[in-house]
Amino acid sequence: SEHVAVLASPWMEGRLPGTRGMDLAMDYMEWHFRQIGLEPAVPVEGSGGRSFRQPFPLGSTPTISGQVFEIATDDAHEIFELDRDFVLTGLGSGGDVEGPIVFVGYAIESGPEGFTSFREEEDLSGKVALMFRYEPMNDEGASRWSQRGWSAEAGFRRKFNALARRNPAAVILVNPPGVSASLSSGGGSMIEVPVVMATPDAADRLIRLVDLEERGVLEWRRLADEGEPSFEIPEAIARIAGEIREEPVVAENVIGLLPGRGALATEYIVMGGHLDHLGFGAFGSRRGAGRLHPGADDNASGSAGTIMLAEALAERYAALPADADLRSILFIGFSAEESGLHGARHYVRNPLAPIADHVLMFNFDMIGRIVNQRLRLSGLGSGEGLGEWARGFYGASGLEIVEQEGLGGGSDHRPFAEAGVPVLFSIIADFHDDYHTPDDTADKINREDAMRAVDFFAAMAFDMAQQPRRFEPPTPRSGRIRTPQPLTVRIGMRSRADASGTGLEVVEVTEGGSADAAGIRVGDRVLLWDKDPVNTREELVTKLRAANPGDVVSVTFLREGEEQMVYLTLRGDE
Repeated sequence: SEHVAVLASPWMEGRLPGTRGMDLAMDYMEWHFRQIGLEPAVPVEGSGGRSFRQPFPLGSTPTISGQVFEIATDDAHEIFELDRDFVLTGLGSGGDVEGPIVFVGYAIESGPEGFTSFREEEDLSGKVALMFRYEPMNDEGASRWSQRGWSAEAGFRRKFNALARRNPAAVILVNPPGVSASLSSGGGSMIEVPVVMATPDAADRLIRLVDLEERGVLEWRRLADEGEPSFEIPEAIARIAGEIREEPVVAENVIGLLPGRGALATEYIVMGGHLDHLGFGAFGSRRGAGRLHPGADDNASGSAGTIMLAEALAERYAALPADADLRSILFIGFSAEESGLHGARHYVRNPLAPIADHVLMFNFDMIGRIVNQRLRLSGLGSGEGLGEWARGFYGASGLEIVEQEGLGGGSDHRPFAEAGVPVLFSIIADFHDDYHTPDDTADKINREDAMRAVDFFAAMAFDMAQQPRRFEPPTPRSGRIRTPQPLTVRIGMRSRADASGTGLEVVEVTEGGSADAAGIRVGDRVLLWDKDPVNTREELVTKLRAANPGDVVSVTFLREGEEQMVYLTLRGDE
């Protein structure tokens, strides 16, 4: 319980790779591995030494400095405070510009019934566009154009494309007040001019400074709601400045080795779970960005379990005779699982021993919120005889082991299974509504049953460490054509390979189906299905064949150039 409380604390900042909080979480796991007596196993290039860290590249992140946002009129000069009032965002570029302000409402080129935010032949050259997020709203703060959430017009890509055609010098982006539902709008550069995000309060002060009728940001939002065309405020000059540099992000798997002995020492068992989470919800959140996502169950619980398993198995190894034959065990806190299993994929591509010498991989993802002592287990068919062997440990576990066919959810065991390593994946059998929200907190952890899960896996790992038997991956039957496993789920979506060669373009969505309920729309391009890339219909169908009604999968897709993620509940009949 102490491990979960620490890893899910505000100090860890939601454990997003590349952040100070994730660095602290990795330090925490490594310190405990050292105290337990595990050995560093990762060769350090050029030094001859070994480390507990396995680094790998994870894209880049913008580093922003020298940020300035100020407004000057004939009678006043307002200097806005960084972080409290505004930030320069990675949606645009760096620079140092100034110019008169033009209010462009929602910056929508063309909406229903002839709606547009711009005057005919609008030219924003040398001017600063003041733009609202979202789209026209009713009095309740909901979209006037969509019955479910927001229409495609609310996304960033179309807005910034419309602005770019009019050549502004800079953009002031404002979250208008009174919005009833958030919108994940992705990230990345959208326009080659500086873009500042101003808070509603800062925007209100700006507007009251320049509005002769003493209106505020809410009144201007209502002007935008009613389709008021853009208008210039020539007496107000805005200055926006800052520098943006792309800095590479390096993530790290934390790996500790419990060395084996004797004839089995060169064979390896992997035990682990992902250490990372969502930070402040910039992606993957079911509630939107801006609040700490502690990730106590997902996956501080599995990380805590990995540390405790290392301690328990190190003690058992020490108690055995020096000449006992024992397999080596690698304990791994994987990084960047949430964004696409990057840490596990990197390890499988760069294993510390030949991947053929990895005899079994245990993965723990969310073992902290067990209900009615029900723990789900999958991967039982990934090795010949694996399921029969694992069932021998059920009775002593004190848990109801709920078997799931196939590999289960998209987590760090998948790259190992794809490389031919047998896997066992453990996760709570009954999902909770706090998953990927700020409410996944340490006080809700079921410590007693989580300990039962740890003991269950310690018993299996200790047995596997001592016996020479291996569970070979199943081989296809020869002599006859195998009938494909029938689909038991439907998603209510028709797709085709995208012309770009990456992802699947959604061409039809069945009203009321699983995809529709999750918010997927025609024109979206599905990139990841349960954190695995899908580029062909065959790849998607293969995943659906292994799924069961009631499974919840994450779907990452591109909409108007903006990456979004939703959770889709698979149904048995659509």
